Amino acid sequence: MNKMEQIAQQHNRYRLYIVGTLYLCVCFVTLGFVAGMWGAPLMTVSAFTMLVAGGVWFESHRRRSSIKKVSRSVSVVSDTQDEMISDIQQMRKYVDVTNTAPMAKSSKAKLSSTKVRTEVSNASDSKDSRNKASTSNKPVERKVIVDTPSHYSEAVTEELIHTAIERSSVEVYLQPVVALPQRRIVMMEVFARLRAGNGQTLSANQYMDIAKSRNLQIRLDNLLLKQGLAVIKKDVRRSINRSYMLNIEENTLRDASFMADLLGFLKSNTRLSSRLVFEIKQSSLVSMEKNSLQVLKALAKLGCVISMDQVENPHIDRDFMREIGVGYIKVSGDRLKDFSATDEGISIMKRIKANLAADNVAIIADKIEDEKTLCELLDLEIDYGQGYLFGKPDRESVYDRSRKTA
Repeated sequence: MNKMEQIAQQHNRYRLYIVGTLYLCVCFVTLGFVAGMWGAPLMTVSAFTMLVAGGVWFESHRRRSSIKKVSRSVSVVSDTQDEMISDIQQMRKYVDVTNTAPMAKSSKAKLSSTKVRTEVSNASDSKDSRNKASTSNKPVERKVIVDTPSHYSEAVTEELIHTAIERSSVEVYLQPVVALPQRRIVMMEVFARLRAGNGQTLSANQYMDIAKSRNLQIRLDNLLLKQGLAVIKKDVRRSINRSYMLNIEENTLRDASFMADLLGFLKSNTRLSSRLVFEIKQSSLVSMEKNSLQVLKALAKLGCVISMDQVENPHIDRDFMREIGVGYIKVSGDRLKDFSATDEGISIMKRIKANLAADNVAIIADKIEDEKTLCELLDLEIDYGQGYLFGKPDRESVYDRSRKTA
């Protein structure tokens, strides 16, 4: 309590004493007058009334004083709290600045051996090149050292993940799925890559383990779904009739808030839902919780299709696939080659394919990287193929021309 507050409290006490004394004097004079005029009974009534009135006034004054005192205390505490919050914010800014600088330096030093030349070096090289070009007609060749994102440390990768989430931005990559044997593009699989600067990106294989360990996978999956939907909406406006395959994890299916928003969005955008193919690993599907399976069934009712990825066990429950709306199964090209090696294997695969076709399920041969692998699979009459032979995962703009002519 400061000196001014002490003086104010002392002043209030003196004022209370003076008012109380004056009140008592008035009471005594009044009682004497009443006693002389009307006698003792009326004097007693008057004394009781004055006593009650004085008590009520004193109590109201005390309460007002208490309220003012509490208000002053709250105000002091609030001001102190505001000052503390301001101090904490200033300290955080100071810590962020002091910590970011050495971290940036250490990260820069750690990556300097793999980074592209600095702008100063580039400018110097460019100047030298121009000087040489002016004295010689021969073209100047310059070697550029390009870093590989796989060299990024966990700390840098985690920072790239957080940046993508905070800015709601990832680099969307597409890879075609083609009809065999014509190789006509019928579907695009959507991948999410993180921007890493210098035109470089990080694929899911490079960041997913860190995202899972930091509990960031769900947010990245949600972000990829949103970006994928944006690509599909753009294609609908361009009258491009094509499906899109997006990977989805069970953790995302458990995200009740996001899935409720997604289902609501697809209900009001049926043209988009019919183009969505959600891809889930076979191992995840067979062990999936009941609630997650219900979400898949709801997606299937809206027109979405489920693709069973990384199929290793050929003994698939057909009733289960029909129930959750499976329309595609993905099998690696190497595994399918085992069937094509013998006539018996070819017969078995054709029988499996016929059973799947009866349930409106098609096989996608995955990871077809060369012509030799494709030739070995032609006898199996597989419906669709995917792999580097038909197109690597690349930016959306790369496939603009093929979309227009497909």
